[in-house]
Amino acid sequence: MLNARWAETMRGSVSFVYTTSKAEVSRLNPPTPPQPDKPGLEVDISDVGPDEARWWAAVLAPGQGWLATMLLDEDTTFVAPWSVQLHSDNRFLLSSKDSLSLGEEVTCPSFSEALRFLETFCVRRNIVDQSQAALAAVLLFPTMGTRRGLQLPEFTTNRLDRPTGVDPVIPQHQGQDLNFESRDSGIYQDDVLDRLITVSCHIKGIEPMLLSGFFDPSLECNAASPWLQGARAAIDAVAEGNPLVIGRMIMDRQPMVAPLWVGATILGLQKDLLRPATYGMALIDLPSAVWSGAIQSFIQQPVSDLLVRDGRVTSADQCRLLFLSQSRLHSRVPICQWRPFGGTPLEHTDMEVQAHANCKGHGLRYDGFIWDRVDGKTTYHLADKENTHTCRNPPPIEHTTGSYHVSVDCGKFDNEKEIASENSTRSIFGWLRFDGYAPDEKEIWTHEWLEPYECDEEDEEQCEESPENTHKSSHVETWISGLEYQESLISAGP
Repeated sequence: MLNARWAETMRGSVSFVYTTSKAEVSRLNPPTPPQPDKPGLEVDISDVGPDEARWWAAVLAPGQGWLATMLLDEDTTFVAPWSVQLHSDNRFLLSSKDSLSLGEEVTCPSFSEALRFLETFCVRRNIVDQSQAALAAVLLFPTMGTRRGLQLPEFTTNRLDRPTGVDPVIPQHQGQDLNFESRDSGIYQDDVLDRLITVSCHIKGIEPMLLSGFFDPSLECNAASPWLQGARAAIDAVAEGNPLVIGRMIMDRQPMVAPLWVGATILGLQKDLLRPATYGMALIDLPSAVWSGAIQSFIQQPVSDLLVRDGRVTSADQCRLLFLSQSRLHSRVPICQWRPFGGTPLEHTDMEVQAHANCKGHGLRYDGFIWDRVDGKTTYHLADKENTHTCRNPPPIEHTTGSYHVSVDCGKFDNEKEIASENSTRSIFGWLRFDGYAPDEKEIWTHEWLEPYECDEEDEEQCEESPENTHKSSHVETWISGLEYQESLISAGP
């Protein structure tokens, strides 16, 4: 489905064709003999026409039954991001109560035709939910790289028949007005599917969305380790090694990205994702944070309306204002998602912070998404005016009546292992104070987590010269650099 839509929307030399590989057709008379060494699943596709039968034969073919490619230039050909090859050990047989005839078409059907084939099959068997779960899994394919093996869920039967009883009436609408009377079928409409394709292709945003459930914006950077150790201990206590329970726990924790976790659970990626999450190595991607509505970093939160309290500005608000100001040393998003602790007297903060001491309403806003096209032009997708904030209030956690208490083994906590807290603290304060620290922050910067090295007798005098006296505003430093550059040009002469 994604490849068909991709082939229709991409411009240029795009090809979407069948290969010679086809799923085997199960014969009724004489019946197809079983192959014990290659167990398979017999799929009853009902009474379908030749074109639809040919499509199913390609979808369930060993190896690759279809090929979607885009020719970028004479020497470069790209395959569609969701291209897969079915291992020969996975054998599918097509069957029907009547003999099947496969069409001779070479080009794959359009997106609307393929959608009709899939929806008809799913509605007749009441498996629309499974179709959507499969879509959630396929969305993760581009993030997994090439030539990576995937384990299909085990078959619980050797034959997928039509359900007993009378088949439901299947509307025969086609095209953009397609609207089967099935639950949530609108997910396959053009605008929705195009959004999902964009999310799927934005590979650097998938993992941050999946791991957003481990982030708590109320925690400070020096508390990252105990929080993450506690999260891992709770998962171990409840899940007891069951990967399905792991996925469900994180879905409940962050419902905004639950569909992606359905896909991750189907693909068995839970344990791989737990590793970076519990070590505090989660990445940040602001566009995907807005798309999913899940907060990934403290930098998404708005600046406090009352910026100065008791003459001080919190370190977190300083970070937000410096990033919003896009000063030379603070133009990139901090890689640390946890907010820094403490605060600084207003007179010792950067000039960019002091300039906004009396302002209100500052914060990140989402304007939209931009595509740079091969023809040199740019396409914009503007955000909805009512949904421009990058940080929404998280939905309240609902406590179900079936909830129960589980004992968590706190003995596994290692107070000496504070790697996540140490790395987070060093990272965010290094971002905040790139060119020296304020006078009253010496106690922070002489802590072992931030101290770069220990002084010996030979360089003791150098160590006593604290960087506190070298603290400059990034704008002032840029201005000085500009003066030095102009002076060098003057001295060089014409």
